[in-house]
Amino acid sequence: MWRALDDDCSGAITLRDWDLASYEALVEFKGWADRVHGSVVKAFRALDNASGNAKLSEGELHKALRGDDPCKADLEIVFDGLDVHSCYSLTEGDVKFLDLWDMAWESWLWDAKQKRKDEAAKRALKRIANSSPLPSRP
Repeated sequence: MWRALDDDCSGAITLRDWDLASYEALVEFKGWADRVHGSVVKAFRALDNASGNAKLSEGELHKALRGDDPCKADLEIVFDGLDVHSCYSLTEGDVKFLDLWDMAWESWLWDAKQKRKDEAAKRALKRIANSSPLPSRP
C-alpha cells in the first residue's frame, strides 16, 4: 500500500498527496490567518476574543468568513481536520503548528517533484519512440 501512496519513492507523503481538499482548505486558512492577523495563533486569539475561553468552537471559527478580507477556506474541513481529539473545539495547541508550516518551501518541493515526474515521463516516451519496433509475424 505504501508504494501506491509514495509513487515517486521519496520515502514521504504529504497532506497534498493524501487529501487534496484538506490541503487546499488549510493552505487557504493559513494564508488568510497570516495575511489578516499575522499568524494562525493571532487569528485564533482574535476569533476567540468574544468568549475568551481559549477554545474555538466551529461556530467561532466561522467568524473568519466575515469582515473586509474574509477567509475563503472550507472551514468545516479545517475544523474537522484540526479537531484531532474530537472535542468539538480547538485550542491554541491544536493550531500553533501551522505557524511553522513553510508553505512556499512545500510548494517549491511539490513543483520540483512534478518536474521530475514530467521529465521521467518524457524520457520514457523518448525511449519508446527510439526503440526498434517488434519484428512482424509471418
